[in-house]
Amino acid sequence: MWADENKFREWYAGGGGPYLFVLSGLALLAGILALSLVQPWGVVFPSWTPSLAGRRVPRRTLAATAFTVSAFLLLYTAWAAAQTIKDFNDEGIFSPWIVVYGIPQFLVWGIGLSLAAGSYRRRT
Repeated sequence: MWADENKFREWYAGGGGPYLFVLSGLALLAGILALSLVQPWGVVFPSWTPSLAGRRVPRRTLAATAFTVSAFLLLYTAWAAAQTIKDFNDEGIFSPWIVVYGIPQFLVWGIGLSLAAGSYRRRT
């Protein structure tokens, strides 16, 4: 989406694939963290977790992980916005208009995860 089809294959083969893999992994991690902050299994380990079932989830570890991922998402958002502004007229692989779609998503995830982590910390 918003990529030059001819340039994308070369970019992907030359190292873009791992970048997209890491980016997708961060999105998955943020989603799992967000769910763990609002679901019961974020307070007590579920029955399907071997040797942890029924124990309390370490409150500080979960909150610290969520705050760390949130900070990383917000830093990435700032970096991506700065790069897009700097290279707006560049004939790169991705359209500079991706900022309209991509940057707000990371901003919302970063802020939302931080708010959820704060709420989790107060509730537990």
